[in-house]
Amino acid sequence: MSSNRFHALTPSQFENLAYDLLTWRGMRNAAWRTPGADGRRDIEGSYEVQDLSGAHQSQKWYVDCKRYASSVGWPTVYEKLSYADSNGADFLLIVCTPSVSPQCRTEIDKWNAKSPKTKIRTWEPHYLEQLLIEHPEVAIKHGFRKATLLDAPGFVDIAFEASKSADAAYCRSIIENDKNIPELELASALANFLAAQMQQPRLNLPASSLRDFNPANDLYDWLIFTATTSNVKQKIDALALRAVLCVVRLAAGGIQSIYLDSTNQGLVVSLEKNEPIKLNEATFKLLRGVCLFGSIEMGIQVNNLILRGQQ
Repeated sequence: MSSNRFHALTPSQFENLAYDLLTWRGMRNAAWRTPGADGRRDIEGSYEVQDLSGAHQSQKWYVDCKRYASSVGWPTVYEKLSYADSNGADFLLIVCTPSVSPQCRTEIDKWNAKSPKTKIRTWEPHYLEQLLIEHPEVAIKHGFRKATLLDAPGFVDIAFEASKSADAAYCRSIIENDKNIPELELASALANFLAAQMQQPRLNLPASSLRDFNPANDLYDWLIFTATTSNVKQKIDALALRAVLCVVRLAAGGIQSIYLDSTNQGLVVSLEKNEPIKLNEATFKLLRGVCLFGSIEMGIQVNNLILRGQQ
């Protein structure tokens, strides 16, 4: 894959590619800062690292995406660096195509050697190529790899989870004769989501091909929409959203109610009595997969999730 392939993307598509790669590399709470000084979208988020004692530390990352016709120069990087440094970022990441210029690389090395608060990192075409090899789900979604959905490990994970949920629901229905079974609801949601995705010839579809969530049609017995207006400020695929909500409900022990609000930041998901949302590694992995293929951006906070449709 050459940098020419990245140039075939529009600036917005290149930004979305960077966003998805960042989340699959472990960035949490990735969010857009719009607009940047150049009128394009920048990204900020956190990354958790663990030291030898087992203690965790959160790093603050600022990310700037540059899809340029020529190499990225030091003045461009320094302009972003000044903003990131003044806002307490630990790292500034430049995601670019083509590469930074030789003079810019020299200046970056000089800056990092000073041991400043904000270090500079780059994702250039050769490294982007490597990331797409490591994360085939992202490569398939963005059209860099010709493959079926079943070739994407993350998609297979969703199918496997749907199967497990269906089996668990069947056993529980026999034992309890209960019609309101969270496992069965999750199995249904994942199955419907999978069916809709598998009917599409490719994953990077325009938003017009999705059926957006509408409170008038997509509320369930256990979902309480708390917004004062029925107008949803975020366009989010209804089937993907249902799958996310079912995962959260089951992770919370199959509670009776999930609350959903519509804000300028996105759709806010919370539990009864504002209880913390606890996600183990397997649950987070499943949510991440649904959000990737459903084109949903997910921010995780202690007491809620913030969901936004990817533009």
